[in-house]
Amino acid sequence: MSKKIEKYLNSDIWFNYQDFYKMVANNDYTTYVEIGVWKGHSISFLANEIKKQKRDGVKIYAVDLFEETYKWKDNNALLEQVPLVYDIYNKNLDDSKTRDMITDLKGMSWDMADHFEDGSVDFVFIDADHTYESVVKDINAWLPKVKKGGMISGHDYLNPCGVKQAVDELIGKVTITKGGVWYKKV
Repeated sequence: MSKKIEKYLNSDIWFNYQDFYKMVANNDYTTYVEIGVWKGHSISFLANEIKKQKRDGVKIYAVDLFEETYKWKDNNALLEQVPLVYDIYNKNLDDSKTRDMITDLKGMSWDMADHFEDGSVDFVFIDADHTYESVVKDINAWLPKVKKGGMISGHDYLNPCGVKQAVDELIGKVTITKGGVWYKKV
Protein backbone atom coordinates (compact mmCIF):
# COMPACT_ATOMS: atom_id res chain seq x y z
CA MET A 1 0.00 0.00 0.00
CA SER A 2 1.31 3.42 -0.89
CA LYS A 3 2.16 5.89 1.87
CA LYS A 4 -0.40 8.35 0.48
CA ILE A 5 -3.21 5.79 0.66
CA GLU A 6 -2.20 4.89 4.20
CA LYS A 7 -2.02 8.60 5.11
CA TYR A 8 -5.63 9.21 4.02
CA LEU A 9 -7.20 5.85 4.87
CA ASN A 10 -8.73 7.05 8.13
CA SER A 11 -8.84 10.81 7.68
CA ASP A 12 -11.73 13.06 6.74
CA ILE A 13 -14.40 10.64 7.90
CA TRP A 14 -17.84 12.16 8.31
CA PHE A 15 -19.59 8.93 9.27
CA ASN A 16 -21.52 9.89 12.41
CA TYR A 17 -24.68 7.79 11.91
CA GLN A 18 -23.71 4.32 13.12
CA ASP A 19 -26.89 3.97 15.22
CA PHE A 20 -29.03 4.81 12.21
CA TYR A 21 -27.26 2.20 10.06
CA LYS A 22 -27.66 -0.40 12.83
CA MET A 23 -31.42 0.29 12.81
CA VAL A 24 -31.58 0.08 9.00
CA ALA A 25 -29.61 -3.19 8.94
CA ASN A 26 -32.13 -4.73 11.34
CA ASN A 27 -34.96 -4.36 8.81
CA ASP A 28 -35.81 -7.16 6.42
CA TYR A 29 -34.61 -5.10 3.46
CA THR A 30 -32.83 -6.89 0.62
CA THR A 31 -31.66 -4.02 -1.63
CA TYR A 32 -29.62 -1.15 -0.23
CA VAL A 33 -28.14 1.80 -2.14
CA GLU A 34 -25.70 4.31 -0.67
CA ILE A 35 -25.18 7.36 -2.87
CA GLY A 36 -21.90 9.11 -2.16
CA VAL A 37 -19.61 6.58 -0.48
CA TRP A 38 -16.38 8.63 -0.26
CA LYS A 39 -13.86 6.27 1.39
CA GLY A 40 -16.27 3.45 2.19
CA HIS A 41 -16.44 3.75 5.97
CA SER A 42 -20.22 3.97 6.19
CA ILE A 43 -21.10 1.41 3.52
CA SER A 44 -18.67 -1.15 4.96
CA PHE A 45 -20.19 -0.57 8.40
CA LEU A 46 -23.67 -1.13 6.96
CA ALA A 47 -22.50 -4.29 5.17
CA ASN A 48 -21.03 -5.69 8.38
CA GLU A 49 -24.23 -4.95 10.29
CA ILE A 50 -26.21 -6.75 7.58
CA LYS A 51 -23.72 -9.64 7.67
CA LYS A 52 -24.52 -10.09 11.38
CA GLN A 53 -28.16 -10.71 10.39
CA LYS A 54 -27.12 -13.74 8.29
CA ARG A 55 -29.73 -12.97 5.63
CA ASP A 56 -29.45 -14.39 2.14
CA GLY A 57 -30.10 -12.47 -1.07
CA VAL A 58 -29.11 -9.02 0.22
CA LYS A 59 -27.65 -6.64 -2.38
CA ILE A 60 -25.72 -3.50 -1.50
CA TYR A 61 -24.84 -0.88 -4.12
CA ALA A 62 -22.27 1.92 -3.82
CA VAL A 63 -22.93 4.89 -6.12
CA ASP A 64 -20.16 7.44 -6.55
CA LEU A 65 -17.95 9.24 -9.04
CA PHE A 66 -14.98 8.00 -6.98
CA GLU A 67 -11.73 9.48 -8.35
CA GLU A 68 -13.66 11.52 -10.91
CA THR A 69 -15.44 13.55 -8.25
CA TYR A 70 -15.64 17.27 -8.75
CA LYS A 71 -16.89 17.97 -5.24
CA TRP A 72 -13.57 19.00 -3.71
CA LYS A 73 -12.27 21.23 -6.50
CA ASP A 74 -12.07 24.20 -4.11
CA ASN A 75 -10.59 22.37 -1.14
CA ASN A 76 -6.87 21.65 -1.64
CA ALA A 77 -6.59 19.47 1.47
CA LEU A 78 -9.22 17.06 0.11
CA LEU A 79 -8.38 17.54 -3.56
CA GLU A 80 -5.08 15.71 -3.09
CA GLN A 81 -7.04 12.63 -1.96
CA VAL A 82 -9.43 12.48 -4.93
CA PRO A 83 -7.12 10.55 -7.31
CA LEU A 84 -6.63 7.98 -4.52
CA VAL A 85 -10.19 7.74 -3.26
CA TYR A 86 -11.20 4.58 -5.15
CA ASP A 87 -8.08 2.78 -3.91
CA ILE A 88 -8.75 4.03 -0.36
CA TYR A 89 -12.38 2.92 -0.65
CA ASN A 90 -11.36 -0.55 -1.84
CA LYS A 91 -8.76 -0.86 0.92
CA ASN A 92 -11.40 -0.02 3.54
CA LEU A 93 -13.81 -2.59 2.05
CA ASP A 94 -11.06 -5.22 1.91
CA ASP A 95 -10.02 -4.50 5.51
CA SER A 96 -13.64 -4.76 6.70
CA LYS A 97 -14.15 -7.98 4.71
CA THR A 98 -17.14 -6.51 2.87
CA ARG A 99 -15.72 -6.03 -0.66
CA ASP A 100 -17.58 -9.09 -1.97
CA MET A 101 -20.92 -7.80 -0.62
CA ILE A 102 -20.90 -4.45 -2.43
CA THR A 103 -21.46 -3.64 -6.10
CA ASP A 104 -20.00 -0.35 -7.33
CA LEU A 105 -21.87 1.90 -9.75
CA LYS A 106 -19.60 4.66 -10.98
CA GLY A 107 -21.30 7.74 -12.41
CA MET A 108 -23.51 10.69 -11.64
CA SER A 109 -25.77 9.70 -8.79
CA TRP A 110 -29.05 10.61 -10.47
CA ASP A 111 -28.04 8.80 -13.67
CA MET A 112 -27.23 5.60 -11.75
CA ALA A 113 -30.88 5.37 -10.70
CA ASP A 114 -31.55 4.12 -14.24
CA HIS A 115 -29.93 0.81 -13.21
CA PHE A 116 -32.98 0.06 -11.06
CA GLU A 117 -36.64 -0.55 -11.80
CA ASP A 118 -39.20 1.65 -10.06
CA GLY A 119 -40.20 0.14 -6.72
CA SER A 120 -37.20 -2.21 -6.60
CA VAL A 121 -35.03 -0.72 -3.83
CA ASP A 122 -35.69 -1.05 -0.08
CA PHE A 123 -33.27 1.59 1.18
CA VAL A 124 -31.64 4.63 -0.39
CA PHE A 125 -29.17 6.87 1.45
CA ILE A 126 -28.31 10.15 -0.31
CA ASP A 127 -24.98 11.69 0.65
CA ALA A 128 -23.44 12.92 -2.61
CA ASP A 129 -23.27 16.54 -3.77
CA HIS A 130 -25.08 18.63 -1.14
CA THR A 131 -26.11 21.53 -3.35
CA TYR A 132 -29.83 22.15 -3.60
CA GLU A 133 -29.90 21.39 -7.33
CA SER A 134 -28.06 18.09 -6.95
CA VAL A 135 -30.14 16.90 -3.99
CA VAL A 136 -33.29 17.70 -5.97
CA LYS A 137 -31.98 15.60 -8.88
CA ASP A 138 -31.10 12.73 -6.52
CA ILE A 139 -34.47 12.72 -4.78
CA ASN A 140 -36.37 12.94 -8.07
CA ALA A 141 -34.29 10.10 -9.55
CA TRP A 142 -34.26 7.78 -6.55
CA LEU A 143 -37.62 8.25 -4.80
CA PRO A 144 -39.52 6.31 -7.51
CA LYS A 145 -37.05 3.43 -7.08
CA VAL A 146 -38.00 2.89 -3.41
CA LYS A 147 -40.47 0.08 -2.67
CA LYS A 148 -43.60 0.70 -0.67
CA GLY A 149 -42.50 0.11 2.92
CA GLY A 150 -38.92 1.05 2.05
CA MET A 151 -36.98 4.09 3.16
CA ILE A 152 -35.39 7.12 1.54
CA SER A 153 -32.83 8.94 3.64
CA GLY A 154 -29.70 11.02 3.59
CA HIS A 155 -27.09 12.94 5.51
CA ASP A 156 -26.36 16.58 6.34
CA TYR A 157 -29.91 17.83 6.86
CA LEU A 158 -28.66 20.10 9.65
CA ASN A 159 -25.64 21.46 7.76
CA PRO A 160 -25.76 24.80 5.92
CA CYS A 161 -26.13 23.47 2.38
CA GLY A 162 -28.98 22.63 0.00
CA VAL A 163 -30.06 19.36 1.63
CA LYS A 164 -32.70 20.71 4.03
CA GLN A 165 -34.44 22.86 1.42
CA ALA A 166 -34.57 20.06 -1.16
CA VAL A 167 -35.78 17.47 1.35
CA ASP A 168 -38.43 19.79 2.81
CA GLU A 169 -39.76 20.67 -0.65
CA LEU A 170 -39.76 17.20 -2.19
CA ILE A 171 -40.18 14.78 0.72
CA GLY A 172 -41.98 16.89 3.30
CA LYS A 173 -41.98 15.89 6.94
CA VAL A 174 -39.04 13.62 7.78
CA THR A 175 -37.50 12.23 10.93
CA ILE A 176 -34.13 13.75 11.85
CA THR A 177 -31.51 11.91 13.92
CA LYS A 178 -29.05 13.70 16.19
CA GLY A 179 -26.33 13.12 13.57
CA GLY A 180 -28.27 15.06 10.93
CA VAL A 181 -29.62 12.05 9.07
CA TRP A 182 -33.08 12.53 7.59
CA TYR A 183 -35.36 9.64 6.69
CA LYS A 184 -38.86 8.74 5.70
CA LYS A 185 -40.63 5.46 5.11
CA VAL A 186 -42.30 5.34 1.73
